[in-house]
Amino acid sequence: MNHYQADQEILENDIYDYGLWDLNRILVGTGRSLADFPPMPLPQQQWAHRIPNPLLQAEQYDVDEMATLVDEQRAIFNPDQVTAFDAILESVTTIKVIFSSLMLLVVVGRHFCVTLLLLRLEEEVR
Repeated sequence: MNHYQADQEILENDIYDYGLWDLNRILVGTGRSLADFPPMPLPQQQWAHRIPNPLLQAEQYDVDEMATLVDEQRAIFNPDQVTAFDAILESVTTIKVIFSSLMLLVVVGRHFCVTLLLLRLEEEVR
């Protein structure tokens, strides 16, 4: 089992395996697992004891530096890029709100309501 340090290269297989583990963790919370979806591969490592995410921890992100970089780069966007950037950001924010609302309904036991909402959203996309 790898325990990464900030200066170590993270192996692609470990990133893939952690993603499978995290996806399975989410599915288990809904009463399913990756095993319910053959031929989906299963995670090979046990990552539960390594929370928070060791792969992200090894990256040593500086949030303030990243925010400054975003502001600097956005300042040199042309008008079309600004419009696209803002639209994408708004969409992601909207999706987060919708997802949070759906998860709240699931938590309070309103699965039928969630199913109907998802069916309605699917109709809207068509």
